[in-house]
Amino acid sequence: MDGSASCISPKGLASPNRSPVVACLRECMSAARRRDEENVVRLTAGDDMRSYINALAGHGPQHETIIEVDRDDDLTSIRSKLESTRLPRVVLVLPSDIKTLRDGLEFRVLRRLQRELGLDLIIVSEDVARRGFAQENGFRHVFSSLRAYYSSKIPPPDRSETISFTDPEEFTPAIGVSRWGLLLGAMLATILVAVAYLAIPVARVTVYPQTQAMSRDVEVLVEIGGPRVDITSQRLSGHTVETRVQVHAALNVKDVAPAPAAPAGSSSTFQPTTQITLQVRDALRQEMLKQANAQAMEQLKGQLKSSETMPEQSVSTQIIAERYDRNIGDTADTLGGIMEVSATGLAYNNDDFNQLVLSLWGQDIPRDLKQVGNPKMDPPQVVNAEGQHMTMRVRVSGLLQQNVDTGAVAAAVRGHRVSDAQKALDTMRGFSRPAEISLWPDWATQALRVQVRTVAEAPSAQQPGRTSQVGSGP
Repeated sequence: MDGSASCISPKGLASPNRSPVVACLRECMSAARRRDEENVVRLTAGDDMRSYINALAGHGPQHETIIEVDRDDDLTSIRSKLESTRLPRVVLVLPSDIKTLRDGLEFRVLRRLQRELGLDLIIVSEDVARRGFAQENGFRHVFSSLRAYYSSKIPPPDRSETISFTDPEEFTPAIGVSRWGLLLGAMLATILVAVAYLAIPVARVTVYPQTQAMSRDVEVLVEIGGPRVDITSQRLSGHTVETRVQVHAALNVKDVAPAPAAPAGSSSTFQPTTQITLQVRDALRQEMLKQANAQAMEQLKGQLKSSETMPEQSVSTQIIAERYDRNIGDTADTLGGIMEVSATGLAYNNDDFNQLVLSLWGQDIPRDLKQVGNPKMDPPQVVNAEGQHMTMRVRVSGLLQQNVDTGAVAAAVRGHRVSDAQKALDTMRGFSRPAEISLWPDWATQALRVQVRTVAEAPSAQQPGRTSQVGSGP
């Protein structure tokens, strides 16, 4: 052992007594302490003889600087520590609880700092994530502990200026070959499965089930309160809409014909008069009531939402007050009056109404049939309207088709020739015309993959004797 080698303090190291190796190490230790205390590399408790041997093989303060990052250090303080070293190699120890160097961007900055200072930087960290970030950003020597570093075979940095560095801005993290292999293997397997799937012949079957037209009248009761839609009682919840209007009107007395006073059979002519009679006042009253109803209806409709409907038959009016500027028996050319009217209507939600009507209509569909498309609804009619109750009636018409067992159809075609499959399908009931079978590709004679498509035709397009109609309701 030459004089330039550094010995290591065996603090915390358990070594056997009376060992020649231990005696030699103690002598080296004493000599090192006498020469220079700074040349001593101290290890922690738990290090073994192998760590001493590795340290004596070329690691020590004369070869490298060990910098441990403090918990509150940032990149600026780390730079200051790196600039203070005079040796070409720096071992940067990163404890797990430090607040910096926690992502790839900070390691890229550290990589650029290494290039600027011309250092051979060794990264030591117990954190797996930090070691991964360091390797992804171009650090060649990354270890989990100092022991692992001391056990490595890294050559000493005799000429640190010749060490090649990769610019972090141009560095692309490498992807393991195994990951690329898995990705390419998955893509190749997907392509092979797709090619195999497309290469397998497929049979396309089109069937035409029998259809029926069903029409019936549905009655719905609209009233105030309760649930929005009640299918059991065929009831729909509505709400009232109210308003008040006041109208002014005047009437020319001479334009109103007087009541007939001549005996029956006698001839008489209309003689205009300026006397205010009961007929004149009634004529003005009817005119004001007509105007009030029109204005009230317009105001009520203005209160409705875009999704609501209020039939005119549900609107009821009540005269609150009426006044006239002349009394009966007075003589005047005109009669004027003022009338105040309140109006109340019953409105309902269109979506709720359609939902209830279609649900009631669907209850009459036979079990062996199913609905095709959307039924057609005629405009609803008001059957009865009294106060807060209104009965609506609407006619609904729709197309029904026979239920098709697509599984049985596919089983009859799968693995059979077209002629045999056609015979098997012809024996099935519930179709309005023979099924159509086609194979792809054209060279195929049978197929294991079967696609079944159902086409529902209107009863008029079906063959004679194959259609029927469900009776309409009252």
